[in-house]
Amino acid sequence: MAGGGANLLTVPTELFKIRMQMEAKRRAAGLPPRINNVIHGLTSTVRRNGFYGLWGGVGPTTWRGALHTLADVGTYDFFKRSLIKVLGIPDNRGIHFVAALLSGIAVVVLSNPPDVVRSRVMFQPRDKRGRGLHFKNGRQCFMRLIREEGIMAMYKGWLPFWLRVGPWTFIFWFTFEHLRGRRGDQHRYN
Repeated sequence: MAGGGANLLTVPTELFKIRMQMEAKRRAAGLPPRINNVIHGLTSTVRRNGFYGLWGGVGPTTWRGALHTLADVGTYDFFKRSLIKVLGIPDNRGIHFVAALLSGIAVVVLSNPPDVVRSRVMFQPRDKRGRGLHFKNGRQCFMRLIREEGIMAMYKGWLPFWLRVGPWTFIFWFTFEHLRGRRGDQHRYN
């Protein structure tokens, strides 16, 4: 719920980030830009689609945030405990490294599909009432992508996503474990 809730609040920033990233494609095709900067994007979106137009793609963005947090928090300790038990070695930095690596992979495997869907939903052209011209919602986008492009369409951009999430996962869990160790709060796993 924390991951989904945080992403729910930040949908407008994600919307403009994705739209601004896609402007390079428009300019390369000789088309005029739709967004010149964040303020222009904000005001033109509200003028064209109303205040709620700022939350275009809210479903897949919230879904992505919830799955991202679930995978990260839910798998790190599982992998760490499993490695300690299977390998029979103490809780140490090597275990933290491998558990963080596996946790980062789990994050990307679970959250890349909604990331692809949210990018498609957020970047699609909209009518004067703010409705998407290609997809009504994230579910329809997901089903259409699977049908038309196959399951691997859900993993487009997997490596760049992992290259962003992987280092963050390492840094987060190493810092967490370091602070836990400084507090003397190391658990023993039997």
